[in-house]
Amino acid sequence: MSNLGKAYFITRYAPDELFSGGSTQRKQIMTPTLPLSVLVASSLEALALQNPITEGTVTPHKTFDGEGFRMRHLAFDAGAVLAEHSAPDPIIVQVVEGAVDFAVDGHTYELSRGAILHVAANVPHEVTAREKSRVVVTLLG
Repeated sequence: MSNLGKAYFITRYAPDELFSGGSTQRKQIMTPTLPLSVLVASSLEALALQNPITEGTVTPHKTFDGEGFRMRHLAFDAGAVLAEHSAPDPIIVQVVEGAVDFAVDGHTYELSRGAILHVAANVPHEVTAREKSRVVVTLLG
């Protein structure tokens, strides 16, 4: 069973003066946090169910956000193009199904299942699916 979507909190206490201006009593504060482990997808099939491929498009899915990183699952139909753009943080690109052409820094990389690529922050790049594909992008920061 996955913990994805469940709310977790750290309990801490603060002086009541933070809330009402003067009392020395303490109030409980519930701060959202992540569990120590989260099963994001148990298989490629489970990942595919979270974000089906849609004809003629690239479909992004907010897969998971953690402390210091964000994961996005992009489902590409064959021939679909994610137009040139840049990310504000460094990214790690992982092809988990299919094959894509990844254009960055004057090069076009032919990435197939299992390929992993790092791209620095603010570097323009473009992705074209050579076939139906799934790419997981992790934004660092």
